[in-house]
Amino acid sequence: MDRNKLNNYVWGGPREWSFGGASDFESPYYSFDSFFKDNQVEDVIKICESFKEVDGTMSNEANTDKKYRSSEVRWVENNNKTKWIYDYIWSSATNTNGWNYTITGYVDLIQYTIYDSNKHNKPHYDWHKDNGVGHNHRKISFSILLNDDFEGGELELMGANFEPIKMKRNEAVMFPSNTFHRIHPVTKGIRKSLVVWIAGPKLK
Repeated sequence: MDRNKLNNYVWGGPREWSFGGASDFESPYYSFDSFFKDNQVEDVIKICESFKEVDGTMSNEANTDKKYRSSEVRWVENNNKTKWIYDYIWSSATNTNGWNYTITGYVDLIQYTIYDSNKHNKPHYDWHKDNGVGHNHRKISFSILLNDDFEGGELELMGANFEPIKMKRNEAVMFPSNTFHRIHPVTKGIRKSLVVWIAGPKLK
């Protein structure tokens, strides 16, 4: 059995998701080359940009130091217009969930995140993890890139000697929320993405 088939067998992931970990013990992740249907990506951006923009360092995240994080975010309400986005991501998480976490749904809203090099000098987000004090319900994190007409902005996961991930438009990466990760500085253009947390009972 080749490695891709073996990884899909071990982790129970659908064929669309590719296993990205070096081993079971090194913060494995999955990636998806074309997450939404291609004609849905611009619709997602349009919907997300209908919500109020706030400074990422002044949101409900813990660290407000712009040297640590410089970005803007929009919180995507779960309503009739956006329900299909929430349902689509939830379905993908439950169909994969290679870590066999107990997951129950969403607690946080989906975050539309903008790293705009025209507003900030090399906007970025330094090393952090998505769970911890106040966020212990977060089990699985998604990063879904909505455009790739910018420079820099790679996603990097700590703990598995991975190279920074240069994501393409409409590519998604899914990883455990207790994985330290960062977004490299965007040196030119605007990086747009969805950040999603799938929730469940506190890890024990």
